[in-house]
Amino acid sequence: MLSKKRTGQLTAPADGATVHLRELPDPAFAQGMLGDGVALDPTDGHFVSPCDGIVVGVSDTLHAYNLLTDDGLELLLHIGIDTVELKGEGFSTKVKEGDRVKAGDPLAEVDLDLIRARGYSTLTPLIVTNMELLSSLSCQQGSVRGGKDRILRYEIRK
Repeated sequence: MLSKKRTGQLTAPADGATVHLRELPDPAFAQGMLGDGVALDPTDGHFVSPCDGIVVGVSDTLHAYNLLTDDGLELLLHIGIDTVELKGEGFSTKVKEGDRVKAGDPLAEVDLDLIRARGYSTLTPLIVTNMELLSSLSCQQGSVRGGKDRILRYEIRK
């Protein structure tokens, strides 16, 4: 059941520093083809839920998570760039499709050193894929703590 809340926030999915999507080396993210949001340059491999909601999808290669927030936002957390090519190596999931999560609950453990050693970027986009629901979206800039600090603030259209 969707809440009647009109404003909300998403917390950081990991410790790190925010990065503008346009700075990502993947045009689908950089040009906003999948939606809008922010990216994170993670400092450790502990990834947590940015919201209260439901896990609606976990990629077979464990690098991408789709979440549905309690107020109806559809989110994509994509850990790294082109990391699908690792076929799950270096990724360990803590959730499955259908699981209920709260902001800060563990989603995945990721070996960031392995990703970097294989030549992939660890930059992690957090995308709102159904932007038509929102009238505004603003991003926190700077360093953030996973599960603790706000990374995105939004307002739902009335």
